Amino acid sequence: MYSQFERQYSDFLRNHLTRLQVQNNRSSEETLLSHVTSHLHSSDTAFSPTLSKSYKSDELARAHVGFAEVLAEEGNHLLALSELCEAIKNSAATESLVLIVAVRIVVLSKLSLNYEMRADLKLLKSICCKRCFKSIFNSNSKEEQNSNDETHFSPITRRFDPIEQCPLTKLKREILRVLNQAPGTSTSVNTEEKSVNTSTGEKCHNPPRQCTPPDLVTQTVLSEEYNFVTSKLQIAESEERGRFVVAKEDLHIGDVLVVEEAQVWTVLPGKWSSHCQYCLNICRAPLPCPKCPDVVFCSVDCLSTDTVHQMECGYLPELQSLPKMVYLAFRTILKYRRDIVHYSRKKDTSVEFTQLMSLITNFQSRSPVDITKRATLALFLSNILRNTLAVFSTCNKYSFINRPDLAAELCSRVSVGDVDICMGGCVKGRLELESIYNTTQIVLLKCLQSYPCNAHEISELQITKQFRYSANADIGAGAFPFLSLLNHSCNPNVVRHSVGRGTILRALRKIAAGEELLDNYGYHYATHAVPERRRALRSQYLFTCGCGPCSDRKNWPTFEDVQRSVTVRCCRCNSPLLKKRPTCGTCGKNASKALQKMDRVAIEASKFIQTFISDSDPSNSSIIFEFLKLCEIHAELPFRLYNECQEVIKQVWNLQSNSKTLLT
Repeated sequence: MYSQFERQYSDFLRNHLTRLQVQNNRSSEETLLSHVTSHLHSSDTAFSPTLSKSYKSDELARAHVGFAEVLAEEGNHLLALSELCEAIKNSAATESLVLIVAVRIVVLSKLSLNYEMRADLKLLKSICCKRCFKSIFNSNSKEEQNSNDETHFSPITRRFDPIEQCPLTKLKREILRVLNQAPGTSTSVNTEEKSVNTSTGEKCHNPPRQCTPPDLVTQTVLSEEYNFVTSKLQIAESEERGRFVVAKEDLHIGDVLVVEEAQVWTVLPGKWSSHCQYCLNICRAPLPCPKCPDVVFCSVDCLSTDTVHQMECGYLPELQSLPKMVYLAFRTILKYRRDIVHYSRKKDTSVEFTQLMSLITNFQSRSPVDITKRATLALFLSNILRNTLAVFSTCNKYSFINRPDLAAELCSRVSVGDVDICMGGCVKGRLELESIYNTTQIVLLKCLQSYPCNAHEISELQITKQFRYSANADIGAGAFPFLSLLNHSCNPNVVRHSVGRGTILRALRKIAAGEELLDNYGYHYATHAVPERRRALRSQYLFTCGCGPCSDRKNWPTFEDVQRSVTVRCCRCNSPLLKKRPTCGTCGKNASKALQKMDRVAIEASKFIQTFISDSDPSNSSIIFEFLKLCEIHAELPFRLYNECQEVIKQVWNLQSNSKTLLT
């Protein structure tokens, strides 16, 4: 279903693209935008995109609650919880919110989701009326009464209007039962958020992720600017390769090299109801946005901190149809408003914004049709930011006056971060506002060109009952400036895993000092044939791959066709060896002991793989590391068991990263 913005944009391109195309002698993004802007102003097609706003609906919330109560009576508490989460997102009045939270507490207790239940008890305590607060939570002390009167509402729950009396009478007995029986709760409701002890066996899907990124700060880091990168790496540059990353010293399988947080990120629309909009944590019992029914948060802290959503709140149904990289560019403007003002004034910007603006756009390599479409899209998005969201605007009370002598008196200012922007009715204010939006268009165009080539997915391992069918699924996308420096290989020597909205980069095999770090852009020799890889990489990333698997004459096979037997080579001169004759015919080195060890470890590795895909227990994964290291020394790659071991070790790291156990 197209939004109004999509219809207008598509219609405009259909009617004007041929006349709008820029010739190949274009010199810069500014020239391109100027050309498209002049054509927009001179065309008979007026373009003023607007976004319709979404609102909460108590009627819809009540319908979800009614269905949830029926499901709960039938004993289907899991589906009832899903309906209650939809109800709490759509609840507009505090009275209905109180009732939904109370019902959800009862359902959560039935499912033994105790962490989420304690969080909901804390929320209920914040928003219920004083009478229920005293009768349910036993608040009789003078100290607690004063706390109730003055600081009863947290910074977030204050956004919900307080009420004098809430409809908890029929659920009061159930809530008291939950308080008396639930682990970690009492009549005093000690609902402080605690880390969950997994040894208790408690079902917990909403607490902070158990996986935590390694702390590189304890090691020597690359620089103050790249304090999330180990000092074992360095950035190099050449005319052929551009900027790239090399190893300063030998790296080994499993070495953690980079732990980078996304500078700007998005959550995929299909995950808005299940994952926190700010930290991407899983939300089984989410905290709703107080103003819109579109997204959820896992905690009060995340809701308070997410200033980007506060700008776009209510308009997400229109924006969800945008491709994820386009939406990522749109959110870049919302997050870096302060830097855009600095950028328009030719002043220094933050390190993060400077890094984003330095990403390669491949501007000169793009076709006229391609860059014209992107430039037009940048102008249309800028129009939305200006007219609908009013990102850089304030009161225009004196906009009809055009007298420079009154500038000092009429000029009004607004603060964006620590920057004061002149926005009043004076001539200076109007001119500066135009300069800021011109800069916004340039930033958007740079992002629309660079993100499809440089941004990365944020993923999550979805664990099934039979672990062999578990697989990674994308839950978002983010811009990682340092990781974008890594070039592509169809046989990469590093691998990425997501933790929250961050990414961990590990060595996938031994990397010698001076060797370049090579990532995979989604097209691997084991899963895609050479023609398919080259075609896809050329289309999206505008280069022809010349890595080993693509240029090697033997044409590396995909996983289905890879050989099962292993060709053994001499570790000294790399000549082929026969198992019956382990002495190298070229250099005379005897490799019998090494080959015997390799056979023994291969058997143990095969046994571990069979066990791992059944019960996902990674405790004995060291045998896989040992086998991979032996293969690097003695085997000719690729072969079946080597590929299987690489995939298993990726899954072991996946279990230490974003993961979600599917309950059905």
